[in-house]
Amino acid sequence: MLNVAFILPSLANRGPVLVARDLSAELRKLGHSCTVFYFDQLEAIEFEVPVQQIVYKSKFDFSGFDIVHSHGLRPDRYVYKNRRSIAAVTLSTMHNIVIEEYRAVHSYLYAWLIQLLWTKSLKHHDALVCLNEEMKNYYLKFFKKKPITVVYNGRNITSGSDLPSADIEQINQFKKNHVIIGSACLVTKRKGLHQIINALPALPEMGFMLIGEGPELQQLKEQARLLGVADRCLFLGARLQASSYYRYFDLFVMASYAEGMPLALLEAAAMQIPAVCSNIAVLKEILTEEQTCFFELDDTGSLISAVKKLMAGSDGYATRIKALYDEKFTGRAMALNYQKVYQKLTTKTQLI
Repeated sequence: MLNVAFILPSLANRGPVLVARDLSAELRKLGHSCTVFYFDQLEAIEFEVPVQQIVYKSKFDFSGFDIVHSHGLRPDRYVYKNRRSIAAVTLSTMHNIVIEEYRAVHSYLYAWLIQLLWTKSLKHHDALVCLNEEMKNYYLKFFKKKPITVVYNGRNITSGSDLPSADIEQINQFKKNHVIIGSACLVTKRKGLHQIINALPALPEMGFMLIGEGPELQQLKEQARLLGVADRCLFLGARLQASSYYRYFDLFVMASYAEGMPLALLEAAAMQIPAVCSNIAVLKEILTEEQTCFFELDDTGSLISAVKKLMAGSDGYATRIKALYDEKFTGRAMALNYQKVYQKLTTKTQLI
Protein backbone atom coordinates (compact mmCIF):
# COMPACT_ATOMS: atom_id res chain seq x y z
CA MET A 1 0.00 0.00 0.00
CA LEU A 2 1.21 3.49 -0.85
CA ASN A 3 0.54 6.72 1.01
CA VAL A 4 -0.09 9.46 -1.54
CA ALA A 5 -0.34 13.23 -0.97
CA PHE A 6 -2.02 15.30 -3.66
CA ILE A 7 -1.36 19.05 -3.75
CA LEU A 8 -3.95 21.22 -5.51
CA PRO A 9 -4.46 24.98 -5.83
CA SER A 10 -8.00 24.62 -4.42
CA LEU A 11 -10.92 22.21 -4.37
CA ALA A 12 -12.88 24.23 -6.92
CA ASN A 13 -14.87 22.56 -9.69
CA ARG A 14 -12.12 22.58 -12.33
CA GLY A 15 -10.66 19.95 -14.59
CA PRO A 16 -7.43 19.06 -12.73
CA VAL A 17 -9.32 19.02 -9.42
CA LEU A 18 -11.94 16.64 -10.83
CA VAL A 19 -9.15 14.38 -12.08
CA ALA A 20 -7.47 14.37 -8.66
CA ARG A 21 -10.79 13.63 -6.98
CA ASP A 22 -11.52 10.63 -9.21
CA LEU A 23 -7.93 9.41 -9.00
CA SER A 24 -7.76 9.62 -5.20
CA ALA A 25 -11.13 7.87 -4.85
CA GLU A 26 -10.09 5.00 -7.13
CA LEU A 27 -6.66 4.64 -5.51
CA ARG A 28 -8.39 4.30 -2.16
CA LYS A 29 -10.49 1.45 -3.58
CA LEU A 30 -7.25 -0.20 -4.71
CA GLY A 31 -6.02 -0.16 -1.11
CA HIS A 32 -3.85 2.96 -1.08
CA SER A 33 -4.08 5.84 1.38
CA CYS A 34 -4.64 9.32 -0.09
CA THR A 35 -4.80 12.82 1.38
CA VAL A 36 -5.54 15.96 -0.62
CA PHE A 37 -3.86 19.23 0.35
CA TYR A 38 -4.95 22.58 -1.08
CA PHE A 39 -4.22 26.31 -0.74
CA ASP A 40 -7.31 28.41 -1.56
CA GLN A 41 -10.61 28.25 0.29
CA LEU A 42 -12.94 28.44 -2.72
CA GLU A 43 -16.32 26.82 -3.28
CA ALA A 44 -15.37 23.18 -3.09
CA ILE A 45 -16.43 19.88 -4.58
CA GLU A 46 -16.61 16.87 -2.29
CA PHE A 47 -13.82 14.31 -2.00
CA GLU A 48 -13.98 10.72 -0.75
CA VAL A 49 -10.58 11.03 0.93
CA PRO A 50 -9.34 13.40 3.68
CA VAL A 51 -8.63 16.98 2.61
CA GLN A 52 -6.53 19.58 4.43
CA GLN A 53 -5.80 23.21 3.71
CA ILE A 54 -2.16 24.28 3.90
CA VAL A 55 -0.42 27.64 3.56
CA TYR A 56 1.57 28.24 0.39
CA LYS A 57 4.29 30.21 2.17
CA SER A 58 4.75 27.68 4.98
CA LYS A 59 6.38 24.26 4.96
CA PHE A 60 4.33 21.18 5.70
CA ASP A 61 5.64 17.89 7.09
CA PHE A 62 5.07 15.27 4.37
CA SER A 63 6.98 12.56 6.24
CA GLY A 64 5.11 9.30 6.03
CA PHE A 65 4.04 9.86 2.43
CA ASP A 66 5.53 7.73 -0.35
CA ILE A 67 4.37 10.02 -3.18
CA VAL A 68 3.75 13.77 -3.33
CA HIS A 69 1.72 14.39 -6.48
CA SER A 70 1.22 18.04 -7.51
CA HIS A 71 -1.22 19.48 -10.03
CA GLY A 72 -0.83 23.08 -11.23
CA LEU A 73 1.67 25.92 -11.17
CA ARG A 74 1.47 26.87 -7.49
CA PRO A 75 1.57 23.25 -6.27
CA ASP A 76 4.58 22.66 -8.51
CA ARG A 77 6.21 25.84 -7.18
CA TYR A 78 5.51 24.69 -3.64
CA VAL A 79 7.31 21.39 -4.24
CA TYR A 80 10.18 23.25 -5.92
CA LYS A 81 10.65 25.58 -2.93
CA ASN A 82 10.33 22.85 -0.30
CA ARG A 83 11.95 19.91 -2.09
CA ARG A 84 14.79 19.52 0.42
CA SER A 85 12.31 18.82 3.21
CA ILE A 86 10.23 16.36 1.17
CA ALA A 87 11.66 12.85 1.33
CA ALA A 88 8.90 11.32 -0.78
CA VAL A 89 8.99 10.75 -4.52
CA THR A 90 7.63 13.89 -6.21
CA LEU A 91 5.50 13.74 -9.32
CA SER A 92 3.65 16.38 -11.32
CA THR A 93 0.86 15.93 -13.84
CA MET A 94 0.95 18.49 -16.64
CA HIS A 95 -2.63 19.15 -17.71
CA ASN A 96 -1.79 21.30 -20.72
CA ILE A 97 0.91 22.70 -22.94
CA VAL A 98 1.44 25.82 -20.86
CA ILE A 99 2.19 28.29 -23.61
CA GLU A 100 -0.90 27.24 -25.60
CA GLU A 101 -3.16 27.49 -22.56
CA TYR A 102 -2.00 30.99 -21.59
CA ARG A 103 -1.85 32.36 -25.14
CA ALA A 104 -5.59 31.73 -25.39
CA VAL A 105 -6.25 34.61 -22.96
CA HIS A 106 -2.94 36.50 -22.66
CA SER A 107 -0.14 37.83 -24.82
CA TYR A 108 2.58 35.59 -26.20
CA LEU A 109 5.17 37.25 -23.94
CA TYR A 110 3.09 36.60 -20.83
CA ALA A 111 2.52 32.99 -21.87
CA TRP A 112 6.23 32.51 -22.55
CA LEU A 113 7.16 33.92 -19.12
CA ILE A 114 4.67 31.63 -17.37
CA GLN A 115 6.10 28.67 -19.27
CA LEU A 116 9.62 29.67 -18.22
CA LEU A 117 8.56 29.93 -14.58
CA TRP A 118 6.65 26.66 -14.70
CA THR A 119 9.38 24.60 -16.33
CA LYS A 120 11.85 25.93 -13.75
CA SER A 121 9.39 24.92 -11.02
CA LEU A 122 9.51 21.32 -12.25
CA LYS A 123 13.29 21.10 -11.99
CA HIS A 124 13.30 19.17 -8.70
CA HIS A 125 10.40 16.80 -9.42
CA ASP A 126 11.38 13.17 -9.84
CA ALA A 127 9.07 12.59 -12.82
CA LEU A 128 6.34 14.14 -14.95
CA VAL A 129 3.11 12.74 -16.30
CA CYS A 130 1.59 14.13 -19.49
CA LEU A 131 -1.93 13.54 -20.77
CA ASN A 132 -1.03 12.62 -24.34
CA GLU A 133 1.91 11.85 -26.61
CA GLU A 134 1.96 15.30 -28.22
CA MET A 135 2.32 16.88 -24.78
CA LYS A 136 5.03 14.41 -23.80
CA ASN A 137 7.04 15.18 -26.93
CA TYR A 138 6.69 18.89 -26.23
CA TYR A 139 8.01 18.66 -22.67
CA LEU A 140 10.85 16.34 -23.63
CA LYS A 141 12.44 19.45 -25.17
CA PHE A 142 12.69 20.99 -21.70
CA PHE A 143 13.47 17.86 -19.67
CA LYS A 144 15.74 15.62 -21.68
CA LYS A 145 16.91 13.60 -18.67
CA LYS A 146 13.76 13.59 -16.53
CA PRO A 147 11.40 10.59 -16.72
CA ILE A 148 8.21 11.60 -18.55
CA THR A 149 5.34 9.27 -19.23
CA VAL A 150 1.74 9.44 -20.49
CA VAL A 151 -1.34 8.61 -18.45
CA TYR A 152 -4.72 9.34 -19.98
CA ASN A 153 -7.27 11.09 -17.82
CA GLY A 154 -10.31 9.16 -16.72
CA ARG A 155 -13.64 10.27 -15.34
CA ASN A 156 -16.21 8.69 -13.06
CA ILE A 157 -19.70 9.74 -14.09
CA THR A 158 -22.66 9.20 -11.79
CA SER A 159 -26.31 9.20 -12.83
CA GLY A 160 -26.39 12.96 -12.36
CA SER A 161 -27.91 15.33 -9.85
CA ASP A 162 -31.37 16.83 -9.96
CA LEU A 163 -31.48 19.94 -12.11
CA PRO A 164 -33.21 23.22 -11.25
CA SER A 165 -36.83 23.12 -12.39
CA ALA A 166 -36.38 26.38 -14.30
CA ASP A 167 -33.52 24.82 -16.30
CA ILE A 168 -35.53 21.68 -17.04
CA GLU A 169 -38.49 23.70 -18.27
CA GLN A 170 -36.27 25.86 -20.47
CA ILE A 171 -34.41 22.87 -21.94
CA ASN A 172 -37.58 20.87 -22.60
CA GLN A 173 -39.09 23.82 -24.45
CA PHE A 174 -35.90 24.18 -26.49
CA LYS A 175 -35.73 20.47 -27.24
CA LYS A 176 -39.29 20.41 -28.62
CA ASN A 177 -38.12 22.30 -31.67
CA HIS A 178 -34.47 21.32 -32.07
CA VAL A 179 -32.04 18.45 -32.30
CA ILE A 180 -29.54 19.56 -29.70
CA ILE A 181 -25.84 20.02 -30.39
CA GLY A 182 -24.27 20.28 -26.95
CA SER A 183 -21.01 21.45 -25.47
CA ALA A 184 -19.72 22.31 -21.99
CA CYS A 185 -16.52 24.19 -21.18
CA LEU A 186 -14.82 27.37 -20.09
CA VAL A 187 -15.76 29.62 -22.98
CA THR A 188 -12.48 30.79 -24.53
CA LYS A 189 -11.25 31.20 -28.11
CA ARG A 190 -9.30 27.95 -27.76
CA LYS A 191 -12.55 26.00 -27.52
CA GLY A 192 -13.54 27.01 -31.06
CA LEU A 193 -17.26 27.30 -30.27
CA HIS A 194 -17.83 29.99 -32.88
CA GLN A 195 -17.42 27.24 -35.49
CA ILE A 196 -20.62 25.59 -34.23
CA ILE A 197 -22.60 28.80 -34.53
CA ASN A 198 -21.23 29.34 -38.04
CA ALA A 199 -22.63 25.94 -39.02
CA LEU A 200 -26.14 26.48 -37.63
CA PRO A 201 -27.60 28.34 -40.67
CA ALA A 202 -26.98 25.20 -42.75
CA LEU A 203 -28.42 22.91 -40.04
CA PRO A 204 -31.93 24.35 -39.65
CA GLU A 205 -33.30 21.49 -37.56
CA MET A 206 -30.56 21.86 -34.94
CA GLY A 207 -30.01 24.05 -31.91
CA PHE A 208 -26.87 24.70 -29.89
CA MET A 209 -26.89 24.30 -26.10
CA LEU A 210 -23.84 25.52 -24.18
CA ILE A 211 -23.04 24.95 -20.52
CA GLY A 212 -20.34 27.34 -19.39
CA GLU A 213 -19.12 30.89 -19.04
CA GLY A 214 -15.97 32.69 -20.04
CA PRO A 215 -14.44 35.65 -21.87
CA GLU A 216 -15.85 34.64 -25.28
CA LEU A 217 -19.46 34.14 -24.24
CA GLN A 218 -20.71 37.60 -25.18
CA GLN A 219 -18.94 37.35 -28.53
CA LEU A 220 -20.74 34.07 -29.23
CA LYS A 221 -24.09 35.63 -28.38
CA GLU A 222 -23.41 38.53 -30.72
CA GLN A 223 -22.30 36.18 -33.47
CA ALA A 224 -25.52 34.19 -33.11
CA ARG A 225 -27.55 37.37 -33.34
CA LEU A 226 -25.76 38.55 -36.48
CA LEU A 227 -26.24 35.16 -38.17
CA GLY A 228 -29.93 35.11 -37.28
CA VAL A 229 -29.66 31.96 -35.13
CA ALA A 230 -29.95 33.45 -31.65
CA ASP A 231 -33.29 31.70 -31.17
CA ARG A 232 -31.52 28.38 -31.83
CA CYS A 233 -28.88 28.91 -29.17
CA LEU A 234 -29.41 28.21 -25.48
CA PHE A 235 -26.64 29.65 -23.32
CA LEU A 236 -27.28 28.34 -19.82
CA GLY A 237 -24.11 29.65 -18.20
CA ALA A 238 -21.94 27.82 -15.69
CA ARG A 239 -23.42 24.91 -13.77
CA LEU A 240 -21.74 23.00 -10.93
CA GLN A 241 -22.69 19.57 -12.34
CA ALA A 242 -22.42 20.29 -16.07
CA SER A 243 -22.46 16.61 -17.02
CA SER A 244 -25.95 16.29 -15.54
CA TYR A 245 -27.20 18.32 -18.51
CA TYR A 246 -25.68 16.00 -21.12
CA ARG A 247 -28.75 13.74 -21.03
CA TYR A 248 -30.47 16.37 -23.16
CA PHE A 249 -27.78 16.41 -25.86
CA ASP A 250 -28.40 14.55 -29.12
CA LEU A 251 -24.74 14.95 -30.05
CA PHE A 252 -21.68 16.49 -28.47
CA VAL A 253 -19.22 18.71 -30.33
CA MET A 254 -15.60 19.14 -29.30
CA ALA A 255 -14.45 22.00 -31.54
CA SER A 256 -11.18 22.89 -29.78
CA TYR A 257 -7.99 24.15 -31.36
CA ALA A 258 -5.96 22.55 -28.54
CA GLU A 259 -6.64 20.24 -25.60
CA GLY A 260 -4.77 18.36 -22.90
CA MET A 261 -7.23 15.54 -22.32
CA PRO A 262 -10.82 16.73 -22.85
CA LEU A 263 -12.80 15.79 -19.75
CA ALA A 264 -16.10 17.00 -21.21
CA LEU A 265 -15.67 14.63 -24.15
CA LEU A 266 -14.93 11.73 -21.79
CA GLU A 267 -18.06 12.60 -19.81
CA ALA A 268 -20.15 12.59 -23.00
CA ALA A 269 -18.64 9.24 -24.01
CA ALA A 270 -19.45 7.82 -20.58
CA MET A 271 -23.09 8.79 -21.15
CA GLN A 272 -23.08 7.21 -24.63
CA ILE A 273 -23.54 10.49 -26.48
CA PRO A 274 -22.11 10.49 -30.03
CA ALA A 275 -19.48 13.15 -30.66
CA VAL A 276 -18.11 15.26 -33.50
CA CYS A 277 -14.49 16.34 -32.95
CA SER A 278 -11.96 18.71 -34.47
CA ASN A 279 -9.08 16.83 -36.06
CA ILE A 280 -6.40 17.95 -33.62
CA ALA A 281 -3.60 15.57 -32.65
CA VAL A 282 -4.77 14.67 -29.15
CA LEU A 283 -8.28 13.75 -30.30
CA LYS A 284 -6.92 11.67 -33.17
CA GLU A 285 -4.63 9.95 -30.68
CA ILE A 286 -7.49 8.69 -28.53
CA LEU A 287 -10.30 8.30 -31.10
CA THR A 288 -10.68 6.75 -34.53
CA GLU A 289 -13.18 7.43 -37.30
CA GLU A 290 -15.09 4.40 -36.03
CA GLN A 291 -15.84 6.26 -32.82
CA THR A 292 -16.30 9.86 -33.96
CA CYS A 293 -16.63 12.09 -37.01
CA PHE A 294 -13.70 14.47 -37.39
CA PHE A 295 -13.89 17.87 -39.07
CA GLU A 296 -11.27 20.29 -40.36
CA LEU A 297 -10.74 23.32 -38.16
CA ASP A 298 -12.17 26.60 -39.50
CA ASP A 299 -13.93 24.74 -42.32
CA THR A 300 -17.67 25.23 -41.84
CA GLY A 301 -18.53 22.85 -44.65
CA SER A 302 -16.43 20.13 -43.06
CA LEU A 303 -18.18 20.59 -39.71
CA ILE A 304 -21.61 20.49 -41.35
CA SER A 305 -20.72 17.28 -43.17
CA ALA A 306 -19.38 15.70 -39.98
CA VAL A 307 -22.57 16.53 -38.07
CA LYS A 308 -24.76 15.08 -40.82
CA LYS A 309 -22.64 11.93 -41.07
CA LEU A 310 -22.73 11.42 -37.32
CA MET A 311 -26.50 11.87 -37.10
CA ALA A 312 -27.03 9.38 -39.93
CA GLY A 313 -25.28 6.69 -37.86
CA SER A 314 -25.65 8.13 -34.37
CA ASP A 315 -26.55 4.86 -32.61
CA GLY A 316 -23.44 3.11 -33.87
CA TYR A 317 -21.14 5.99 -32.99
CA ALA A 318 -22.72 6.23 -29.53
CA THR A 319 -22.19 2.52 -28.86
CA ARG A 320 -18.58 2.54 -30.04
CA ILE A 321 -17.49 5.65 -28.14
CA LYS A 322 -19.08 4.27 -24.95
CA ALA A 323 -17.18 1.00 -25.41
CA LEU A 324 -13.93 2.95 -25.76
CA TYR A 325 -14.67 4.89 -22.58
CA ASP A 326 -15.38 1.69 -20.66
CA GLU A 327 -12.08 0.21 -21.82
CA LYS A 328 -9.67 3.14 -21.40
CA PHE A 329 -11.12 6.24 -19.79
CA THR A 330 -12.84 5.34 -16.55
CA GLY A 331 -11.51 6.60 -13.24
CA ARG A 332 -10.40 3.07 -12.41
CA ALA A 333 -8.43 2.72 -15.65
CA MET A 334 -6.66 5.99 -14.85
CA ALA A 335 -5.92 4.86 -11.28
CA LEU A 336 -4.47 1.54 -12.41
CA ASN A 337 -2.13 3.36 -14.77
CA TYR A 338 -1.03 5.81 -12.07
CA GLN A 339 -0.53 2.91 -9.68
CA LYS A 340 1.98 1.44 -12.12
CA VAL A 341 3.80 4.78 -12.33
CA TYR A 342 3.89 5.17 -8.54
CA GLN A 343 5.19 1.64 -8.03
CA LYS A 344 7.94 2.09 -10.58
CA LEU A 345 9.03 5.37 -9.01
CA THR A 346 9.04 4.08 -5.44
CA THR A 347 10.95 0.92 -6.40
CA LYS A 348 13.30 2.93 -8.64
CA THR A 349 12.27 0.89 -11.68
CA GLN A 350 12.81 2.54 -15.04
CA LEU A 351 9.69 4.55 -15.81
CA ILE A 352 10.11 4.70 -19.56
